[in-house]
Amino acid sequence: MSVGIDDLLGGEPEPAPAPRRPRKRVTPLGWLLRTTIWAAPVALLVWLVIRSTGYNVPFVLVFVICFGVAVSWRLGGLLRPAPFPRYRPTPRETAGFLVVDRPFADAKRWVDRLDWVRGDGEQFNRALLPAFGAIADERLRLRHGITRATHPARAAELLGPRLVDFLDSPKRRAPSHAQLSELVKLLEEL
Repeated sequence: MSVGIDDLLGGEPEPAPAPRRPRKRVTPLGWLLRTTIWAAPVALLVWLVIRSTGYNVPFVLVFVICFGVAVSWRLGGLLRPAPFPRYRPTPRETAGFLVVDRPFADAKRWVDRLDWVRGDGEQFNRALLPAFGAIADERLRLRHGITRATHPARAAELLGPRLVDFLDSPKRRAPSHAQLSELVKLLEEL
């Protein structure tokens, strides 16, 4: 069974979104009837308030105005864009890692670290060499059930002289991208 670096950085699969309830379809006649039923009592109430103040306004005019407001309200609701889907953080993100897409964020962090080192051996030894050692230990643990600390002779035999030299000796100068690519390939073949 081969485990790639991408498999080690992968997270849990996202849960499937909840199914949406279908909206009831209202016919144009039903829509017009509902709007009329809503506008009639409101128009009556407004007309009674206007009459009590001493003004004389025809009820039909008040009804047409209320009907127009109701129609524009319903059309505005129909033309409103759909709401954005709610963001639901995964359990891993609620544990303090508020990153939307974890594998890409990890890859970006590695790229940033490699750019930050830029040939400086001291920075490479401090920032990246321990991470490479952790990956090598994890590969040894997954594939062979050992680590460099528990079985150093067997681990050195499995890693090979090139990886052992790379992981155990501090560097004066950071390796080039081509050298790192070869070392990662050796780690993946482990």
